[in-house]
Parts: sequence; structure tokens; C-alpha cells
Amino acid sequence: MTYVAKEKERLDVIVWEHYESLEMFERVLVRNIHIVKSLMLVEQGDVVFLPDSGANVIEAKIIKGATLW
Repeated sequence: MTYVAKEKERLDVIVWEHYESLEMFERVLVRNIHIVKSLMLVEQGDVVFLPDSGANVIEAKIIKGATLW
């Protein structure tokens, strides 16, 4: 699902209003990292992607010093 942000809305508030919980906050943040500028504020008109609460999520972990080769 997508949501069009209003002026100076916070991502945590959007998540709370959509899911009635903050359990999905991390997933929403990962999915929308490209629009979060500072202090979790999104700009008016930004499209926020809200994944299905049952969606499978692949989580990437950064391991300090890890290399592919």
C-alpha cells in the first residue's frame, strides 16, 4: 500500500495510524529510507510505502570488515 504524506508528518505517526502499532516501524523505515530526510520527517507529497504486516522481509545486516571476496 502507498500513502501520500502531508506537510511535516513524522514517519512513526504514519506507521501508528496505519497499523495501530509501531511493530512495523523498522520494516517501513527500511522500505522508505530514501525519503526520510531528518528527524523522521517526510516531505509533503512523498509517497510512503507501507508493507503488508504479514509480508516476508529480507533484512540486510552490515558486518563491519566483511567483504565479498
